[in-house]
Amino acid sequence: MAGPSFEEWISHLGLQQINDPQFDKPVYRKTNFGKLELSAEIEKRSAPAFATLATDGKSEAGADARAQRRGL
Repeated sequence: MAGPSFEEWISHLGLQQINDPQFDKPVYRKTNFGKLELSAEIEKRSAPAFATLATDGKSEAGADARAQRRGL
């Protein structure tokens, strides 16, 4: 017995097709508060948070916290 078709999954998950210039193929995404975002917009919004996580993870305080969690 075959599962749902690609189109049925798209409909079931509430995805919408967008044409993102960073990709050669159509991209399917959920809306974010009624708005579809392109990859560049998502990266611009999330990059500062990832940069903070990356630097905090390499700091001495971050290493101490990880050691405490491991019981060292």
